[in-house]
Amino acid sequence: MTATDPAAPASTARRAVRTTDHHEELPVTRLLLFPYVHVRCTVLHAQHRLRSDQRGEGVISAAIAVLVMAFLGVAMYKAFQGMFQDTADKTTNQINQIGG
Repeated sequence: MTATDPAAPASTARRAVRTTDHHEELPVTRLLLFPYVHVRCTVLHAQHRLRSDQRGEGVISAAIAVLVMAFLGVAMYKAFQGMFQDTADKTTNQINQIGG
């Protein structure tokens, strides 16, 4: 009775995994290769979708940076305007005291 015989009992059917060399069995890794590759590809595809789902993040970050710079610019303008106005007032006051 051989392993490929349809009338072979179930215990000999397991031996059908052997190669032509009857001393070496196929490693389990070859039997599980297709399911592993399928699952791994599915996981990688899902990870790629999640990573690339950040569309528009650069535009939002740039808009936030522009707003921050605008607020800093307004604050600096007000500070320098106040400082120059104070300097101009003091200068005018000193000129008037000197006799100008």
